[in-house]
Amino acid sequence: QSALADLSLPAATDAATESFTATVNVSNTGERRGAQVVQVYAGPASPATNQPARRLVGFARVELDPGAQQTVEVPVDLTQLYTWDAATQQRQFAAGTYRFWAGDASDNLTLEATLGVE
Repeated sequence: QSALADLSLPAATDAATESFTATVNVSNTGERRGAQVVQVYAGPASPATNQPARRLVGFARVELDPGAQQTVEVPVDLTQLYTWDAATQQRQFAAGTYRFWAGDASDNLTLEATLGVE
């Protein structure tokens, strides 16, 4: 078993960089060595009706001994948040406030943070 805590994002980021690193603290609360995959999802704070509420933007795997804790760095790929503009035939990014969630599965996202992306 494991516990996740403290989703940390940069203070701000620019979509032109296309990526950044999020961190999550992971603790092995079990009695055996185990592995955990930390998943990070993101979506606009106010999603348009034609967009998914959240998308997988990064993940990282860690193995921990019993009782061990580690800060896991999760590379976040902002290109996963681009949408296709049929009129211009180009992908585009909508600048604004985004919500980020982290957890061990898409239906168990226990951590949340927001970030302005320009």
